[in-house]
Amino acid sequence: MVAQLGMSERLGPVEYLNKYERLSSETRAMVEDEVKKVLEASYARARALLVSKRRELDLLAKALVEYETLDRSEVEKVLRGEKLEGRIAVPPGPMTIPAPPEPVVPGLLGGGSDGAGGSPPPPAAPATRQISSGRGESGDSKE
Repeated sequence: MVAQLGMSERLGPVEYLNKYERLSSETRAMVEDEVKKVLEASYARARALLVSKRRELDLLAKALVEYETLDRSEVEKVLRGEKLEGRIAVPPGPMTIPAPPEPVVPGLLGGGSDGAGGSPPPPAAPATRQISSGRGESGDSKE
């Protein structure tokens, strides 16, 4: 209970941060030891929670890979092990988006380097770049 309140039985309900530089080496060591104990206890509680909820975490991770986003009701369904009816999954494989256009250079609008004469070149096909959706070519999620 003491650790939950942010104080220790050993140090009491005293604030040390603002005067830390003026503390004796013994008091600093005591503060650091208490901080270490709180961090270790917090880590142990977090790890125990994650281990005890492993099934739910795996279900949620799988749904997020498949759908990318979930609202609250969808999260609740996933955690209960229900299917998300009517929800469209993210398409497998890489997606392409248009690349930004090339910058326009003043004076080079036409057929020549001086900007005069000739007809303009035909428009180029839009460039694309690939971004991965986090899935392999087969559509399976990477593990």
